[in-house]
Amino acid sequence: MKLSLRTANHLMWRAGFGSDYGFLQDWVGPEHKSLVNWLFEDARQFRSIHTDWVRPEPNEYKMASRERKEKIRQGSNNSIRQLNVDWLGRMATERGALREKMAVFWHGHFACRPNTPRQAQTYLDTLRKHSLSNFGELLHAVSKEPAMINYLNNRQNRKGSPNENFAREVMELFTLGRDQIYTEDDIKEAARAFTGWTINLNGEFVKRIRQHDFGEKSFLGRRGSFDGEEILDIILEERQTATHITGKLFRYLVNDEPDHEKIEQLSNLFYHSGYDIGLLIREIFEADWFYDQENIGSLVKSPIEYIVGAQKQFHITLGGTRPLLFLQSVLGQQLFFPPNVAGWPGGLNWIDSGTLLMRMNLPKIFMAAGSKQENEDIPKKVRKKLNSLEITINRDQLRNDWKMAFEMGGLEEISKFYLQSGITGGIGELNQSDMFKAIMYLTKLPEYQMC
Repeated sequence: MKLSLRTANHLMWRAGFGSDYGFLQDWVGPEHKSLVNWLFEDARQFRSIHTDWVRPEPNEYKMASRERKEKIRQGSNNSIRQLNVDWLGRMATERGALREKMAVFWHGHFACRPNTPRQAQTYLDTLRKHSLSNFGELLHAVSKEPAMINYLNNRQNRKGSPNENFAREVMELFTLGRDQIYTEDDIKEAARAFTGWTINLNGEFVKRIRQHDFGEKSFLGRRGSFDGEEILDIILEERQTATHITGKLFRYLVNDEPDHEKIEQLSNLFYHSGYDIGLLIREIFEADWFYDQENIGSLVKSPIEYIVGAQKQFHITLGGTRPLLFLQSVLGQQLFFPPNVAGWPGGLNWIDSGTLLMRMNLPKIFMAAGSKQENEDIPKKVRKKLNSLEITINRDQLRNDWKMAFEMGGLEEISKFYLQSGITGGIGELNQSDMFKAIMYLTKLPEYQMC
């Protein structure tokens, strides 16, 4: 299938965070598999996002004065905030969009809140490193992440007094799904297998042998003196795991309305491939049905997709750690701070009266970069917090995109770029000289919230 502007735009939103018009135009005409290949090749190289931070010595926090403890906490929180912004910047300004897009997915799937910079760093590295590789390897790695061990209370999971939080969520959320083939007894037995999985004074994962229950367990119809790794492997043997993960990926990459026949076919491929994430995603992006009308513009942009996508579309860069964190928060998705272990619900949950007002007015803030123009449509308290947002806009590149689009098809072409659903009534009143007016009009439409 040869790519059009619309189908290339569709693929770039689902495999990344959108793109600028010039990039998309370069891909109009080639076969869609060529762009899919480029996306995978572009995401092949992994580079850690490293944020400098100072680690307290073992027991330093415990023995510190109240003032010193507060200073340590502030330094730790600042480092996590900086890692958040650095990751957001990687999504917006560097290549590897498919890797970052999938890392955001896994962040919502394996949701937790790191409480130290080291936890945040290693957790993010694990998500990004394995985002396109093998789900089994990712599951094993995340299950041993200090951030996850701490968040789901497995530090309190000891022989004779098992804590079930981690074992429950591994099955309910991370693998099999709610109300599936396991029982409460299976959760209890799995919890025994994870006893002794904890963190040492350096914040590293360790197994405490004296805290581990080596007794026989009965889990999903099997019996044995299982440890945590064996429990995860047994879960991966279950076909339901592939079905659950594939269904979530379908809703993330294709459509909120699940197509059970396609999900069954895809999950069969996923399972028999040994949980090859990249193979599954490639199968989706290379399928002709992925580009069907019903799947284009069918998903609500997440706040992260909105923020990063706007930077790409409008040729802007955003800076300022605290205002960027506030912007994520007010839109409803702050990296490293999911609402709970179930992650962000997504879909129409991204939109309410407050977040919609922000979304409709953010492009006006972006376009007014460098001016002192006040946006009265946004509450004063919000405007005050966003005043320190550092916005740089490349107006020459934006105008070049605008001019190129006009030459290719006028306002209809421009509407195809900004709106996945295409032209909407009222745009005919605009003209080529009204670039900023047209952008304000298009970005206030409900269709602009979709990708």
